[in-house]
Amino acid sequence: MWTWGLNSYGQIGDGTTTTRLTPVQVEDLTDVTAVSMGYDQTFALKSDGTVWAWGHNNEGQLGDGTTIDRLTPVQVEGLTDVTAIEAGNYQVIAIKSDGTVWTWGQNTTGQLGNGTSTSKGVPFPAQVSAILSVTYNYSENGGTAATKTAYSLMKNSAVDLTPTATKAGWEFVGWNTSKDATAALASLNIGTENITLYAIYKKTFTGTFIDYNGITKQTRTVPVTIYNKATSGSLTAPTQSTYTNWSSIGWSTATAANAAVTVNGGGPAVLLLIPPSMACISAH
Repeated sequence: MWTWGLNSYGQIGDGTTTTRLTPVQVEDLTDVTAVSMGYDQTFALKSDGTVWAWGHNNEGQLGDGTTIDRLTPVQVEGLTDVTAIEAGNYQVIAIKSDGTVWTWGQNTTGQLGNGTSTSKGVPFPAQVSAILSVTYNYSENGGTAATKTAYSLMKNSAVDLTPTATKAGWEFVGWNTSKDATAALASLNIGTENITLYAIYKKTFTGTFIDYNGITKQTRTVPVTIYNKATSGSLTAPTQSTYTNWSSIGWSTATAANAAVTVNGGGPAVLLLIPPSMACISAH
């Protein structure tokens, strides 16, 4: 490998800091398959998958575990099976044969991709955290839209639970990893695998119960909430009133009924409310 030009930090790799107007051979470096230049430093990838670096090292960008400038090539620590390299101003990215990405050097604005930003450089390679995806499934339970449908983040990061979803005539509850849930998650970390969040919806109806013996009437209401794909919900009847010379036999949806209504397999104490109709149930 041959280099020339400015050499104030030894980036030419000939053991000096002398600027070279004509090519000089880099010391002790053979079998180079790729090169990349930083601001004042040089990197070479060899055919054996190792990476070598020299020149300025103020942010640890040479990857040898120090911040000492090098006038001749030194091997980047702990990095083998590399297939590609790319240098930034003071940071470097390497791709290994297994597809993993490794970075080192300056990290003032998070350029190393490790989820942090630090004023002090990282002088040795570290694997970039896995990039994972979050999918917001708003349609599984009948929704028609969401303010966010997907995004990417690094493993072990907090998941954004603030997006909302829409289902006509229903209230959005929140997000859950279970499509059958009836409550929203308060917080969630993604861990190490992609996840899908399901929109949870609810709808509340009111059942009206009327105690009526032909003379006196008492009206009471009982709410029932259904979730997600539900089309019906169990409505629990209140205790019936008592009237002189009358005995109660249960509840009915007909004001002139003479027998209790048995529904939902639970006897006359429970009626099944079918939305969107409002139940008007009389005691007899």
